[in-house]
Amino acid sequence: TSAANGRTRHEPPDRAPAYLSQCRQSCLAEGSAALCERFCACTLDGLKKGNMLDGLQTGKIPVEDERIQGLALQCSMDAQQQK
Repeated sequence: TSAANGRTRHEPPDRAPAYLSQCRQSCLAEGSAALCERFCACTLDGLKKGNMLDGLQTGKIPVEDERIQGLALQCSMDAQQQK
């Protein structure tokens, strides 16, 4: 059965918009808007592929987790190379 917003009642909330907003806000303190867009899109994609987005946003996976750190490092290098 669909709820009024078009999602099924059992579907978890879409955490991507909140993640992107938080990521951009943090990133812009140190990087350009273009770099932050690439970095945040890359990390979001990696978090979704690894099924880690919900865990990261709910605190079940700490930011210090080696998977998160490795993803951030890889995305940072990728974003900087795409200038």
